[in-house]
Amino acid sequence: MKDNIYFVIPAYNEVENLPYLLKSLSRMGRFFDLTPVIVVVDDASTDGTISVVEFYQRDMDISVIRHNQNLGPGAAFKTGFSHLLSHLTDNDIVVTIEADNTSDLCIIGKMVELVNRDYDVVLANVYGPGRIIGASFIRRFISFWSNLLMKLVFRINGVDTYTSFFRAYSGASLRRLFAVYGQDAITEKGFTCMLEILVKFNLLGMRFGQVPMLLDSKIRIGESKMKVVKNIKATLALMSRYLFLRQYRPSPKYKN
Repeated sequence: MKDNIYFVIPAYNEVENLPYLLKSLSRMGRFFDLTPVIVVVDDASTDGTISVVEFYQRDMDISVIRHNQNLGPGAAFKTGFSHLLSHLTDNDIVVTIEADNTSDLCIIGKMVELVNRDYDVVLANVYGPGRIIGASFIRRFISFWSNLLMKLVFRINGVDTYTSFFRAYSGASLRRLFAVYGQDAITEKGFTCMLEILVKFNLLGMRFGQVPMLLDSKIRIGESKMKVVKNIKATLALMSRYLFLRQYRPSPKYKN
């Protein structure tokens, strides 16, 4: 079995969503008989997000790290992971989730089980019949075809979802990612950071698992922070760098 379970949550203006999420994490911990250690990275929120986190710090193990300016989810994850690296062990698990409650915590147990079976990262997979509800047809259409394009370009065995925040990583996998790439472990500023991490994991020969998940966008209060057109451009740019400039490849000595 693994040791500690950490949750890294990037948050930008999530004052309405965070109370429900943090209470859900507390209930999840009691259900699975574990104490979640939570790291919230506040990406320069202006709506009282920090005050919400500070309120729940009285009863939960929560650290909060604040950016002085909005840097995007890539920088938020890099900050959160870097915060953990000094004491993260190979046998720990790090779970990344959205702050807007679109991550279904009911599948945490299965995700942890797969990491305990020596998967390096386990993905919450929403690509299947009826697994996405509450989203507009346009958003579902774009999501499906962009994800299909990523599957064709990157061809990562056993992976059907490429950009979701909701993942469980082994401590060993994150330690290796940063040992190999250093400060370049995460260079993408936007939502494409999740694709970048997955590509680098694949180039390092890591093992992937997936758990089916229902994504219900109706639970979210407010609009998604992802800007569709901007994200499409960033994804295409990453693909170009990967295919034509051969970026993201580690030094040959790290491939196995």
